[in-house]
Amino acid sequence: MMEEAKRLLTELLSIKSVNGSDDEGRMAEFVCEHLRKAGIEAHTERYDETHANVYAVLPGKRSDRRILWNAHMDTVPYGALEEWSTDPATPTLKGDKLFARGASDMKSGLAAMVYVLADFAGSGKRPEQTIHFIGSCDEEKGGLGAKMAVEKYREPWDEILIGEPTGL
Repeated sequence: MMEEAKRLLTELLSIKSVNGSDDEGRMAEFVCEHLRKAGIEAHTERYDETHANVYAVLPGKRSDRRILWNAHMDTVPYGALEEWSTDPATPTLKGDKLFARGASDMKSGLAAMVYVLADFAGSGKRPEQTIHFIGSCDEEKGGLGAKMAVEKYREPWDEILIGEPTGL
């Protein structure tokens, strides 16, 4: 189980999704395909040549509460490469830590959510509540993904889980 989660995180870190220079839609397509292979209803919506969100729904035993899980898929630029001790574009394992741009903010949160959703679906278990998942683009710059998600889902959510590593 842990090896599968690490493999997923490594794959996500290997997809370049620097906001403003890379095609974030590639990340959305990868996540969508991973969820579909697990049997989850998922689709992407492209907004332009570099931006797309992925939307998925995992039916639960009950659907009386609106539950949303959200993770953004883009990263900030690499910055000064000479300040990195590893190549930010290539996931590098050092001890039990994985280094690459986005490892913390926020491909680890994205990987955790996608892994859990796929694990639920693959096990045949259903969560207590239906979970709606949005992998959003353009969080680090203009917020296009969030704006488009709000347009798509105008109803209020009862609970929202965001995988951002804020420490509250």
